[in-house]
Amino acid sequence: MGPPTLASAKQIPLNIIIDPGHGGIDHGAARGDVKESQICLRISQFLLAQLNKNPQFKAALTRNLDQQVSLSDRVEISKRTKADLFLSIHANASEDPKAFGLELYFQNQLAPDEESLFLANAENQNALSSKNPKSDKLSPQNDLDNIVEDLKRNHRIFESFQLTERLFQSLPRNSFGRVKSHALRQAPFYVITQTNIPAVLIEVGYISSPDDQAKLTTTEYQKKLADAIYIGLVNHKEYLDQKRKF
Repeated sequence: MGPPTLASAKQIPLNIIIDPGHGGIDHGAARGDVKESQICLRISQFLLAQLNKNPQFKAALTRNLDQQVSLSDRVEISKRTKADLFLSIHANASEDPKAFGLELYFQNQLAPDEESLFLANAENQNALSSKNPKSDKLSPQNDLDNIVEDLKRNHRIFESFQLTERLFQSLPRNSFGRVKSHALRQAPFYVITQTNIPAVLIEVGYISSPDDQAKLTTTEYQKKLADAIYIGLVNHKEYLDQKRKF
C-alpha cells in the first residue's frame, strides 16, 4: 500500500497537547492581582475550543483548572495521549520595564542532561581523568543507540523549528503591536526538551510591561492570541499533509 493521498492525510487528526504554564499555588510571573497561570489557562482554553471545532485536530490540556501539575506529569500526559505536538503557553516578567513582546522557544541543540554532563565534566576534570579508561568505552550497540537517538532528536528540533516559524508568521504585527526581531529562540526548557515530539513554548508577553499587561488581561486580546496560534497550527497541519502526500 502506497503513502496516503493528500485527501486521506487531511482526515488524520493532528493530536495536540496544550500546556497552560504553572497553576495552583504556582502562579508563575505575577504583578499585583495579575497572574501568569490565569492568563495562560484562559488563552489555552480559547485555543482548545478553536482546535476541537475543526475535525483536522484533536486537542487536550495538561490542566483544565487552576491546579498545580508537575513538569514531569505534563510531559507524561503528552506521551500517554500519544500527542503529535506539544504547545506550552507562558507569560514573561522582567525587572526591566522596557522588556516587552512575544517570544517563541524550541529545543536547543543539546538536551538538558547533556549540557549538565558537559558542565560536570568541565568542573570535575581531575576526577574523570583518574577513571579506568576501559570503563568509559561504549559497546557498538550503545554507539548505535546514541546515533539513533541523536538523529531522532535532531529531527524533533527541525520539526519544532518549522512549527515555531509558522506560529511566528501567524502573529499579526499591526493588531498585536510590536513583535521583536529576535522572538524565535532556542532554550532547554524541561517541557520542550523532555517530550519525544516536536514542541514549542510561547511566551505571550511580559506581565511586567504596562502595555503588555493591559492587553493580556483582556478577553479580546486573549482570543486574538488564541486565534493567531490556531492559524499557525492550521498552516503547520497543511505542511505536514503535504509531506505525507509524497
